[in-house]
Amino acid sequence: AAEPDLAARLAGLPPTRRREVVTDLVRDAVAVVLGHGGGTEVDPDRAFAELGFDSLTAVELRNQLRGRTGLVLPTTLVFDHPTPAALAEHLDGLAVVDVAGPALAGLDRVAPLVAALAGDADGGDRVAAALRALLGALTGPGAAGAGPEESADLDQASDEELFALLDELD
Repeated sequence: AAEPDLAARLAGLPPTRRREVVTDLVRDAVAVVLGHGGGTEVDPDRAFAELGFDSLTAVELRNQLRGRTGLVLPTTLVFDHPTPAALAEHLDGLAVVDVAGPALAGLDRVAPLVAALAGDADGGDRVAAALRALLGALTGPGAAGAGPEESADLDQASDEELFALLDELD
């Protein structure tokens, strides 16, 4: 069955799991094109040429993957990415979802609510604590984003400074 939106299917998965899902998808499509019983029969590190691919089967695989992913793919796909594993890595890169866009849109919706808390010390403190926790997820150990010095600055920031930071995101 076709999976027309690979990006949606991969959204929220950690990179290792994402790669496994895409590799399985490629192996299954290769199995269909070559007439194998299933994707587990396809060695992801074996070259497409060794697996028996020619120009016609390369186009068939591209069509299979286009139908399963919804991605626009060139006819040279198999020749540009010589193994199922290499092809899976490429498809994974094409399907990466822009998570920052929806997150920023969510902040745009939250900003007026946060601004309304300016006179509510208890509510402001609770929201500030929640914002610190969210920022910690971005800047904590192993996370992309600010280093320890920026994280320390946010821990020291007042409610007004955090609200100003949110206003700058608009």
